[in-house]
Amino acid sequence: MASRSLGPRKEFRNAYVGRLTVDHTDLWLSPDVGPRVVTYVPADEESRQRLEKLHAIALERQA
Repeated sequence: MASRSLGPRKEFRNAYVGRLTVDHTDLWLSPDVGPRVVTYVPADEESRQRLEKLHAIALERQA
């Protein structure tokens, strides 16, 4: 399987699910410094599964 990289890679450590590796992209909304939209996409299958688990934990806490 080919690897993909949308932008700089970032790593987060979460107390509930451990290490999350994501590709990071920015969409600047103006030519100068100002508002932007940031996206994080899982960089691998393990991170995708951990993000899903973290989402499930968040939903449980809301209930």
